[in-house]
Amino acid sequence: MSRIRCFVAADLDGSARQEVERLQERLRKMGVRGRWVAPGRVHVTVRFIGEVPPETFDAVCEALARPVGATGALDLVLQGLGAFPSLRRPRVLWVGLAGDVAALAGAAREVNERLKGLGLPGEARPFRPHVTLARAKGPSGMEGLEQALRALGPYQGPAFRVTRLTLYESRLKPGGPEYLPRRSIPLGGPAA
Repeated sequence: MSRIRCFVAADLDGSARQEVERLQERLRKMGVRGRWVAPGRVHVTVRFIGEVPPETFDAVCEALARPVGATGALDLVLQGLGAFPSLRRPRVLWVGLAGDVAALAGAAREVNERLKGLGLPGEARPFRPHVTLARAKGPSGMEGLEQALRALGPYQGPAFRVTRLTLYESRLKPGGPEYLPRRSIPLGGPAA
């Protein structure tokens, strides 16, 4: 049987998604070139799991059945723009987050620990909560990005509330990935 590609994410509400779409359009009009993430697919990745066999996916669903995080709903704000690994060599254009990011990082650590308990490798990189706006089309990076971000100045978007995380199955397709919600994970349970 084929492997299942999956990740855990926090979703944006409708107004935050609309703002992301407006921001992407503004950057496109400023000459930034990249592969833009469809507004319906934007999210905050809490933990990319990767491809796992179906039996491991079932175990992941079970491990994430209980609520995560020490607090309930998280209030987040879209804030700041940047690129990974850097503005000089941009591969990923992102909008950052402010607000309850420490609590979101705590939930990410808890998810990571539960998955390590299943024998899945832990996340090596530090958790940097962000929403991906675009990816570079090729090795030359994203044309026009550094100038556009200078022209925009400090970015502040709307606040949004997160009350749960979602375990998504990701199916790669020619027109872009399809994200299928497989488990809703409430926030605010006791730490495991």
